[in-house]
Amino acid sequence: MDWKIGDNLVFGMHGVCEITDVQTEKDGTKDFVLSPVFDKRTRIMVPVECDALAYKMRPVLSKDEVTTLIKHMPETAAEWIQNENARKETYKEILKNGDRLELIAMIRTLYQQQQKQRAKGKRLYRVDEKFLKDASKMLHEEFAFVLGISPQEVEEYVTHQLNPEA
Repeated sequence: MDWKIGDNLVFGMHGVCEITDVQTEKDGTKDFVLSPVFDKRTRIMVPVECDALAYKMRPVLSKDEVTTLIKHMPETAAEWIQNENARKETYKEILKNGDRLELIAMIRTLYQQQQKQRAKGKRLYRVDEKFLKDASKMLHEEFAFVLGISPQEVEEYVTHQLNPEA
């Protein structure tokens, strides 16, 4: 995709970013300067011609795409991966790829497991809690940006969309 200054995109785990500048380095190479929309203090430099990083730059979802994802949330879940190492590798890959359906399935699976653990008076493993937090942050920030709300309002928004009577 041809990105330009002013474009918004999703960049890996940094979430929604705006391309605020293109800088030319001393060696003649160019870098996009990305500014995460929910963290104005951070600046990310991404080489314009770096294919290894280009796959991390994805278009932001449209409002219709967010609405469709929300509608399909109740039927989106994955099996709990018992093996901790296999689970870690799977979840790392999902976070790295940023596929929204996989993120939703991962969040739902971790949330369900968290509820099971709470019922037993236990907690998720710390690494699973971090995966849940990171995946939720990624999805909530993109949804918030698209919907024009704060990331903290996303959960309530989604709940209302799935259960308007509640």
